Amino acid sequence: NNILDQLQYSITWHSIPQKSDGGYSLELFYPNQFCNQKKSWGTSNHASGGTPGNKNSIWNLAADNDKPLIASVIALSEWEISVVFNKTIDLTTMSSINNYSLKPGTSIANAEISDNKEEVVLLLNNPLIKGIKYTLNISTLKDCSGNISANVEAEFEIPSESQVGELLFNELLFNPRTGGVDYIELFNNSNKLLSTNEIFINNRIKDERWVNINVKTVMPAFSYLVLTSDPLNIIENYPLHDSSKIQKASMVSMDDDKGSLRLGIFKNGEITILDSVHYSDEWHNPLISDKSGVSLEKIFTSLSSNESRNWTSASSTFNYGSPGLKNSQFVDTNNVYHKEKPYTIESIVVSPNDDGKNDQLTIHLNLKKDGYKNRLRIFDLSGNEIADLNSVIVGTFDIIRWNGINKDNELAATGNYIAVISFVHPDGESIEHKERFVLDN
Repeated sequence: NNILDQLQYSITWHSIPQKSDGGYSLELFYPNQFCNQKKSWGTSNHASGGTPGNKNSIWNLAADNDKPLIASVIALSEWEISVVFNKTIDLTTMSSINNYSLKPGTSIANAEISDNKEEVVLLLNNPLIKGIKYTLNISTLKDCSGNISANVEAEFEIPSESQVGELLFNELLFNPRTGGVDYIELFNNSNKLLSTNEIFINNRIKDERWVNINVKTVMPAFSYLVLTSDPLNIIENYPLHDSSKIQKASMVSMDDDKGSLRLGIFKNGEITILDSVHYSDEWHNPLISDKSGVSLEKIFTSLSSNESRNWTSASSTFNYGSPGLKNSQFVDTNNVYHKEKPYTIESIVVSPNDDGKNDQLTIHLNLKKDGYKNRLRIFDLSGNEIADLNSVIVGTFDIIRWNGINKDNELAATGNYIAVISFVHPDGESIEHKERFVLDN
């Protein structure tokens, strides 16, 4: 028997995402561009949602003249290289090991083409070496329409395994809107290329068992990766995103009010914990009444994931989430610390309107030693105490914040205020500063 045609389709092929929930067919728009697969298909424009037995609602006979390109090259292991293309490739040409070469030199043992015909996995005769940058050359990159790109090259290297402090939690959506799904964003807090192979997560409140995320990719230095069960759902619900960073993954169940997530890597027969966060919906901005669909974002990507002061609600201007992008509430630790005072106030004008800009009085600490106990009190200009944040032990590089809520659990009135910032150390040292600021509602 001869196979006349075959297709591996996906819900992501819909050209109108709002119609991907059902009732609308996928139609072949460009019959002469079948090598483009996803790009040649789209959502039916017919009023009934499909055209069974009739010409498709869009039917364009334009020829396919686009040359094929390399989309990515990833070292899956020291013995395997994944090469992904932007189009369906020619099986005969691309399965020949003589079509590929590596510098520095190591020979190709086999070239296996994936079922979707857009990926080749190269098996090597000799292992790759960590720390060396390799160049892959494809002498003839040919697609199934016969378009050719000659001598195409791409650089890659074998990624490193994540160490403690290098792969961190960065954004969490655990209470999605109706019809939505959870997501977990990770951040590569290193200058290395990290592999996501053998990365596991668990939620100890729900289940002690570890779940392999089943995402085989690499994360460049200081980059993001979003894990979710339904990437298209996240893309539709959060218009400000980087879809290339949003990956379908095996997820753990997360309750809407709290959880205890751990991130680990499996090596040497056991799980090494890379990061953990005991999240709570109480970490959200208290001015947000409906927290569904609002993600929690880290303020300082590199600081502790378990410190509630280092998390806050995503900005409303980002539609309450920034999957795959720098967090809407991100603060750069390199630019906030004062050289003379033990702290810096981010802005002396505070506007708690949930637009992501100066929603809270934020004080960045830069203390000369650890162990200080900090207290923050807010007074009006008549000397009346408006708020008193309980004393807490703070780190040398830490943050303290006031969200504008007074002792009566109401938003304080617009006006001028005094922040009294005090520090007490176990060795007897005591420091107190006063700063004037404006609350603008």
